[in-house]
Amino acid sequence: MKPLKFYATITLLILVGLSGWQCQIVDAASVYIAHTTTLNPWGNESGLVYRGHPAAVNITLTSLSKSNVQIYITLMDTNNVAVAIANTTTTITEQTTITVDMVVASYAFAGHAQYNIVVTDLTSKLLATLILPTYISVLGDFDSDGKVTPKDFQIFIDAFDYFGQYQEIPHQNKICDLNNDKKIDFTDLAYFVGSYIDEGNSPPSLLNNQTGNSNSTNPTA
Repeated sequence: MKPLKFYATITLLILVGLSGWQCQIVDAASVYIAHTTTLNPWGNESGLVYRGHPAAVNITLTSLSKSNVQIYITLMDTNNVAVAIANTTTTITEQTTITVDMVVASYAFAGHAQYNIVVTDLTSKLLATLILPTYISVLGDFDSDGKVTPKDFQIFIDAFDYFGQYQEIPHQNKICDLNNDKKIDFTDLAYFVGSYIDEGNSPPSLLNNQTGNSNSTNPTA
């Protein structure tokens, strides 16, 4: 009988050990960021945001159990100044993807930037963190000098299709498709002019440029 009692004791210890191990994983929550991407509703390049305009981050969170979490996101510009802040509460069920919308401050410096993403539980216990690189630009800054100038206006006009007749945008002109609808038209012009004025310029005149482009068959020829 002694061997049976000995084996029973070992079995009990194994069951208790497994039970504790499983509880430990669930209690730890193991909440982590499985996948994160930036969204840019204003252009073609992933990882690019424009100061003074909306931006967003897609975050996929994974947890071993249903968890209520708080997500804090801070966008730091190249001078390490917070230029956008957002926070939201969500419930994770195994794997959950949410979109967090933000607006980049108009005083943000153009250049390399980063999202600092912090996930906590509702008692502020830290669960996960992530640094996501991005780049802050100025809408309409086609020559990447950090501001919108008459030179950018000329680049836009050279790419502009007054009649909407071109189905394919030449590669070098894709940056002027500001709303990413595969054409360069008056909607893009409205976005550009708004940014041009926001940067302290006087409203641009199209008369001379329109006369020059209206008869062309290819704006890049």
